Amino acid sequence: MTMGMNFPSPATPGQIYAPPGGPVYRFDDPIWTAVAGAGVPLEGVPEAPVDGTQYGRQSAAWTPVTGGGGGGGGGGSMTAAEILTAIKTVDGAGSGLDADLLDGQSSAAFAVASHTHAYSSLTSIPSTFAPSAHSHPTSDVTGLDTALTGKAPTVHTHAQSDVTNLTTDITAAKARANHTGTQTADTLTDGTTNKAFLATERTKLTGIATAATANSADATLLARANHTGSQLASTISDFSTAADARVALKITNKITVASSAPGSPATNDVWIDTT
Repeated sequence: MTMGMNFPSPATPGQIYAPPGGPVYRFDDPIWTAVAGAGVPLEGVPEAPVDGTQYGRQSAAWTPVTGGGGGGGGGGSMTAAEILTAIKTVDGAGSGLDADLLDGQSSAAFAVASHTHAYSSLTSIPSTFAPSAHSHPTSDVTGLDTALTGKAPTVHTHAQSDVTNLTTDITAAKARANHTGTQTADTLTDGTTNKAFLATERTKLTGIATAATANSADATLLARANHTGSQLASTISDFSTAADARVALKITNKITVASSAPGSPATNDVWIDTT
């Protein structure tokens, strides 16, 4: 049996296996036996393709080997996850793997996260300490007396100009545009552009029809020639007189009552069709 090869598994007696660049093997149950050198085919067996892929055969055709073990060669190619899993089985203290060390040091060279020290093991510490409750004169605090001298007394005043933006803020607060809430119209006064309406003025404006003409003189608006639409005869002062005159004129001419138009009619003759 040849060790270190990825032989097909399971295998059947007489099966041929030809790894790339290696000898040709035959499965003689229970072992694989080299039966020809690299590139030299068995009698009656065609040579396997040489393309970097491992091939095996159970019939006249060669088949790519995609996995399997047997013959002590282990499985096929291992993934990174499979390699990591295999390494974890031998990892640990003394394994020699760098994962067991930090910067070349084992865990024994480091303190655990929660630990204590004896006071005697500390260096560069004072030999004595002030009690928990104690006091200091102001002169012990560097620059404190000078800083206190520049401070204002507890009770003091300021000019309005001493307060940054105070004058600006007061002016803005007094501005009407910044006010909120409601206000009665009675407290408003006329401005240069905007004016307040009296109740009588509002009533007068309300009485003006929508889209009423506002850009023509009264004479133009009242002129009969500028009127459009229709008008009842009863509202025309001389309508009856004018109508009677036109009827009388017609009556003075010939009136023909027939089912057909008369021949040779004169101007203003009347024909009443009886059909």
